[in-house]
Amino acid sequence: MCDNAKQVPAEVKAVTGKAIANDPDNGFEGAKFEGKKTGKAKQYYKDGSYYDGFMLEDNMVKGRFYFANGDFYQGTFENNQPKTGQYQ
Repeated sequence: MCDNAKQVPAEVKAVTGKAIANDPDNGFEGAKFEGKKTGKAKQYYKDGSYYDGFMLEDNMVKGRFYFANGDFYQGTFENNQPKTGQYQ
């Protein structure tokens, strides 16, 4: 994980007006393959943060994670947490 890394929220909930209802929790926009989030996607979180990037088998792989305070992390992820990248 990156130095000074922030944790990605674990809880995913519906975000009114932002999500396309193609996932049971309505907090996900993107494709699924064999029932798992795979490919270009957006994942929204209850606190207002969201992920925009590529997912593989329900896991964030590479993209940007926008925190609720407006900061963002761009880079790679491992176990849905920042791995190699930059915070801005």
